[in-house]
Amino acid sequence: MKRRPAIAAALVTMLAIAAGVAYATIPDPSGVIHACYKTNNGQLRVVDDATESCESSETEIAWSQVGPSGPTGATGPSGASGSSGPSGPAGSALGYAHVAEDGTLSNSKGVVAVTHPAMGVWCFDLDFTANVVVATVTGFAGVGNQIIHTSNFPGALDACVSPNPADAAAYIVLPDGTRTDQQFFIEFN
Repeated sequence: MKRRPAIAAALVTMLAIAAGVAYATIPDPSGVIHACYKTNNGQLRVVDDATESCESSETEIAWSQVGPSGPTGATGPSGASGSSGPSGPAGSALGYAHVAEDGTLSNSKGVVAVTHPAMGVWCFDLDFTANVVVATVTGFAGVGNQIIHTSNFPGALDACVSPNPADAAAYIVLPDGTRTDQQFFIEFN
């Protein structure tokens, strides 16, 4: 009969140990692993810091599962150039031209002829009918602010009527109202 209480006590002890092992939190909630290092023989035992402590012959040590972030590495070499993309759609301009100060054209489309009858005046004959004319003065550093006026219906005062009325005109005007010659880019739509 005395065996039963001894067996029961042993069983309760084993269950308590098993419950303690099952409840152990290794690593702890912040990810740290705790251990005890025996200094005389180098033995290491991992412990649950919440329920166990190191013996007097042991040194407590701890480490993280994840170390601190290291410094940012050096930038790697540039990759190879990619292949060229497909051509974009054609622009919407019906015509355009780069016009030099003396009236000569370069890089033009749809412009049959250009005349330069007076200072700051250019007259354009086009192979289409322009509804909108837009121009931008180029290369005017140090000259001041120029204003470029355009027209798709130049009149008699614009000097663009002889021998036939021009299809479009451009006029470069300084702030004081005088006309000047400068190179420009013009677009017709």
